[in-house]
Amino acid sequence: MKMMSWKLALAARLLSVGGLAWAGVIPYTVNGDALVFDDDYGAAGLTWTADANLFKTQYDADNTVVAQIITAVPTVADSYYGSHSVVAGDFNTTNGRMTWWGATAWAEWLGIIGYGGANDWGLWSALNSDGTGTCGPAYNCIDSALGHLFYTEGGLIAPASITSSATLSADFTNLQNYVYWSGTEYAPNPNNAWNFNTDNGNQNNDNKDNQNYGWAARPRE
Repeated sequence: MKMMSWKLALAARLLSVGGLAWAGVIPYTVNGDALVFDDDYGAAGLTWTADANLFKTQYDADNTVVAQIITAVPTVADSYYGSHSVVAGDFNTTNGRMTWWGATAWAEWLGIIGYGGANDWGLWSALNSDGTGTCGPAYNCIDSALGHLFYTEGGLIAPASITSSATLSADFTNLQNYVYWSGTEYAPNPNNAWNFNTDNGNQNNDNKDNQNYGWAARPRE
């Protein structure tokens, strides 16, 4: 029952904004955890953590978070290496950036601890909303999860930065004008993974051992 509480909270939030009509991005809270629902992404919508640098916020509140993540998610599957053992070096606790493996483990850990009353958190997907192949490297990739949030919900035009969107700045906290990892490996070279640069709207790829921000979303259903 605990894992269903987010649905009840979201239903109540939708009713409070005038029924079940589309409303773009909708902030709500479950168990004290701030969330934002993007209700017109794909068939079922997508829920984001409202804190766009949540790992840093969690670490600042509890400096055992990295150890908790490593214990709960000791390895991450990797198409290039087979698997990666998660280590403290995958996390930059000063600014909140992580390697792709660290960000992947952190997002999975959110599900393990039941963040927002749900157990299916992961990094946002760079695939199109219907599950087909990725867009890019390019600007205006409006059908990945973060591309849709940036361009469609944020109303931005490249090369704008995400913090220049009044809508997103109102509904999210700790937005970073930088690179965010997706959970999608880069098929031509799986030593890399897809990412999105919120400083200019470019969707691209980067080596997995580089440190970028993580932003977790609940998968499409």
